[in-house]
Formats: sequence, structure tokens, C-alpha cells
Amino acid sequence: MTSSIRPPWTYPTLALLVAITVLVFYPGLGGDFIFDDFANIVSNKKVHAESWTGTA
Repeated sequence: MTSSIRPPWTYPTLALLVAITVLVFYPGLGGDFIFDDFANIVSNKKVHAESWTGTA
């Protein structure tokens, strides 16, 4: 059995990265689709999955 000892800064660093990510993306979460989103995402068959196999 191996011991997995993590440095004491691991969890605070992870929490900080998550907090920064949330702060950066939060303002855009409430936005609607804008000018080119519909044509480039919704109507573009090339970005849609034809089937889901569960493998990459």
C-alpha cells in the first residue's frame, strides 16, 4: 500500500484556481446566444455528434 502525501498547498491552490475560473466566466453565463452563435453552432451539422458511443 502506497501513501499518497500531498503538499499542504495543493488544496488551497486548487480552490484558488476554481475561484478564478468562476470569476472569469461568471459574467458570461447569463448571456444569450449572440450574432453568429446560431449559424456557427446550432445550424452547423459538422459540430453535431451523429451518435454517442462513449469512447473518444
